[in-house]
Amino acid sequence: MLSPQDLLVMAVVGFVLFGSNKLPEMARPVGTSINEFKKVVNGEEEAAARHAAAQAPVVAQTVAVAPPAAQAGAPVPPEPAAARSEDVTPR
Repeated sequence: MLSPQDLLVMAVVGFVLFGSNKLPEMARPVGTSINEFKKVVNGEEEAAARHAAAQAPVVAQTVAVAPPAAQAGAPVPPEPAAARSEDVTPR
């Protein structure tokens, strides 16, 4: 890893060798390449997230629907004994 002092020495050497007018022209393609690389990396992360979302299991929702006899106004059969609240109260 380059320390800040190393980077400063390299910048000074660059200014001495190439001059202050030439360095921005030389650095512009490097900056463009870095931006392109970031876009590709972000695009890959988004594609991976979309793929993971597509592979996620779909949970079905259940909807309670009354039986056809109850919808027509016919008598409804009584609840089973285990389902009645008065039968399951703690003693």
